[in-house]
Amino acid sequence: MLNKLSKKLLAVGIIVFSLVFSSQAAFAANVPDQEYNDDYYSAQKLVYGDLAVGKINSANDRDWFYVETGANDGGREMTLFLQTKPESSHSIFVINKNFGEPVPYTVLSQGVGNPEWVSFRVEANARYNFIVFKSSLTGYDPNATYYLNPWLF
Repeated sequence: MLNKLSKKLLAVGIIVFSLVFSSQAAFAANVPDQEYNDDYYSAQKLVYGDLAVGKINSANDRDWFYVETGANDGGREMTLFLQTKPESSHSIFVINKNFGEPVPYTVLSQGVGNPEWVSFRVEANARYNFIVFKSSLTGYDPNATYYLNPWLF
């Protein structure tokens, strides 16, 4: 009797732990870039773990995205990961918080052919805006697909 109860409690504990600590991945989605996201007011919303897939359609194109933090997210670290073809580097730039407050961030990797990693500490209940654009280090490639992931640790 006790053995069956222990197994049930263990199973419930594993399920609860999985939902609490891996929920950002459980609700993640592939988000295709919508080409109406060229400024702050038309930015596409992402949630932690989403994979935004897009292209920079012209040399001057800017793709805007944002993530909203929740009440329990304050003090955590957000990392944005951007991957492209090595010969078609794109850049990511954390532009601001809410309606224009600057955000101090750390670039963890950069350079032509390297994935971009940007990391910063977040506040609770805030909107963080960022853009993907063509790097000045490479030529323009309209066929270069990028992949963008926001993660919260």
